[in-house]
Amino acid sequence: MFSNKFSILVLSLAACSVATLGTGCTVGKKIGAQKKVSSSTPNTSSGGNFSFNGDDDDNDNSTPDPRLQYPAPYLHTMHGTGMNVVTYTVAANQYLRVRFTPHQQDRPIAGTGYQVPYYQLSVYIAADTAGHRHDLSQVTDPIDGDPVGEPSELLSNGAAAYLYGPQRASHIFDLSGSFTNACATGDTTCRNQVRVIVNWPQYDGLCLAGQFQACPYNVVYNTHPWTGRLEIETDDTRPLQ
Repeated sequence: MFSNKFSILVLSLAACSVATLGTGCTVGKKIGAQKKVSSSTPNTSSGGNFSFNGDDDDNDNSTPDPRLQYPAPYLHTMHGTGMNVVTYTVAANQYLRVRFTPHQQDRPIAGTGYQVPYYQLSVYIAADTAGHRHDLSQVTDPIDGDPVGEPSELLSNGAAAYLYGPQRASHIFDLSGSFTNACATGDTTCRNQVRVIVNWPQYDGLCLAGQFQACPYNVVYNTHPWTGRLEIETDDTRPLQ
């Protein structure tokens, strides 16, 4: 569908990045179905119910956090198409923290041999439990819908490191207090079945294809694939670092 427009890829990329070379396209500007994403990393890499109790040079009497001996955080490689919502169900109590990293395009549009490139990607992330679920019926509507949760930064996937820097992970989303916890206080063996929701992906793919009204970024077009990695920390894994 972009056979003619893709021929001006280099021109559109230059138009999209002339004013922002070295920092990536300006984010937060409302164009079409854009939703605001952050251009800087919020200071939320730790917080909520997470605490680190490992050795400290200033306190020789500290006790190592036993969770440092647990398995690594869960790692999921996700593949989405357009505005489709991607969900994962995990068991959690006091700890639920996640981090998203975009990958480079690795799939063509279904039924074609054409891969739509993108260099930057952002997603919204939320969590809920059975019986207290977000209504996702309108999340996939790029015009009237609204995302749920908190947005990541507009992140480089490393495909154009000369413009946007190397592949970059999001800040750590602390979802520990964002779901209904049915476990009794102090019950460390109890777990809730919690749904982690990845939704409202936004990219610069249409801008690169020559649709200047979609610059610098917009929601992912309904037939376009996107991909990334989600790391999930729970009570049964090591903390995300």
